[in-house]
Amino acid sequence: MSVIISNSNQKLENTHNYGIDLLRILSMLFVVILHILLHGNALLPQISTFVSDYILWGWEAIAFCATNIFAMISGYVSIYSNFKISRWIRIWLQVFFYSVLISLIMYLVKSPEIQISTLIRAFFPVLSGQYWYFTSYTGMFFLIPILNLCIKKMPRTGLKVALLLIVFGAQFVFKSEFWGINNGCSTLWLCIMYVLGGYIRYYNVDKRIKIKKAIILLILVYLAMIFSRIIIHYVTIYFFGRPLLVGIFYNYLSFPCIVSAALLLCIFSQIKIKKDSKIIQKLSSASFGVYLIHEHPLMIPVFFENRFVWFTGTWISLIVIPLIALCVYVICALIELFRIKLFEKLKITSFFKCIDYKFSCFIEK
Repeated sequence: MSVIISNSNQKLENTHNYGIDLLRILSMLFVVILHILLHGNALLPQISTFVSDYILWGWEAIAFCATNIFAMISGYVSIYSNFKISRWIRIWLQVFFYSVLISLIMYLVKSPEIQISTLIRAFFPVLSGQYWYFTSYTGMFFLIPILNLCIKKMPRTGLKVALLLIVFGAQFVFKSEFWGINNGCSTLWLCIMYVLGGYIRYYNVDKRIKIKKAIILLILVYLAMIFSRIIIHYVTIYFFGRPLLVGIFYNYLSFPCIVSAALLLCIFSQIKIKKDSKIIQKLSSASFGVYLIHEHPLMIPVFFENRFVWFTGTWISLIVIPLIALCVYVICALIELFRIKLFEKLKITSFFKCIDYKFSCFIEK
């Protein structure tokens, strides 16, 4: 359960923030959209048209901030939370469950992509990098106590300057492999986004930005991303005969991608739903499961690879892309909700509570 906190007096008010739940759902829909475009080869340049460029690049611009959002949400909701080792164990077990189950199913149906080595890697999802986000998240998770301490103890001005330097440096300097940021697919980058999300919560940045103003800024950022790509695409083709630097703002490190993620966090954190909504909570809790199911390395060749080329170059992609993403989300969410029920029946949740208690006793000694 999240809390609304006034930084001036550190007074806590227990309440569930359904806006953050909605943002988790939306962010996972963004992830699915990106995978439809990238894994589904909907962005194939040889069948690209002027019409599809606007639509497909538009959806890509809107969705590209998804990973940054998830890391920022982690910082936003964890800045005042107690560190619980069971949280990571619970997620690891969830990852292990889908990694092994899907691999075994594919092995039994004799999928051509599966080999014994692939099956073995499925049993070690963190070490094998089966899911890059969870591998990077693992590193970030065990640094959370230190990250929270930095947010709370560093002078606000110093922290703000450090974040600004990192964000602007990421546009040019930190893209080198030397820094280990790996284009945003790394523990280091998730830590940076975590601190940014924690900073927004700790200093009530989201409460100081009106929703209407944030929405206008968000639309402007999206438009800037889309039109910059279109302009760069056609200008470089005209002068150099081929598109160059078209994805300069379409990456996790880009300034528009970071700003759009922060603006969405500020917008959704202020959404108030007075009545309890179990549906929103359940769908939100199922979001990570949606990622684990549809992004399994053996699922991509079967259900995504080259499956979405058919709508490229037509206006229909404006509607088809979000509809397909919604269908994928709903199907995977239902599977994940079934897994949650199964784990509850097996009393695995009680086991995690026991781990938390023993870990807390060990720390207090």
